[in-house]
Amino acid sequence: MSHLSTFKNDALKNADREKLAKAFSEIEGMTLDYTIKSIQNTWIQDTVDGGLIYNGKKVPLGVKFNTDTENNTIAEIVGDSYGTGIDQEELTNRVSQIYQKNDIVEKCRRQRWYVRDEDIVQNEEGEYVIQAYRYA
Repeated sequence: MSHLSTFKNDALKNADREKLAKAFSEIEGMTLDYTIKSIQNTWIQDTVDGGLIYNGKKVPLGVKFNTDTENNTIAEIVGDSYGTGIDQEELTNRVSQIYQKNDIVEKCRRQRWYVRDEDIVQNEEGEYVIQAYRYA
């Protein structure tokens, strides 16, 4: 059934827009395009801060940045995933996981920890395991 949905994840609180777009791009076939400002299909229409492109097609999903009561910016994935082949809740959780992985690796590198791409793996539970090295 088609309906407008909003999914958010605390991991996307105060998310950097550029890093968020990079996280989407790490999902096969997915792109976050900040030039897309509206999404629609037969049943819904909504305004977004960036629209999603999946396998080369604009889909009725996008990202909105809202502010909570503590003045934090929250990135929310909004729209209607019906008929797109995308599970909206799963997408939100996957993007959040990739975003956090990239953020942790960047922070390690800024603090002069050595992290090779091959030292970032996913375990059997789908969790990222990051090995970082620093020599004294």
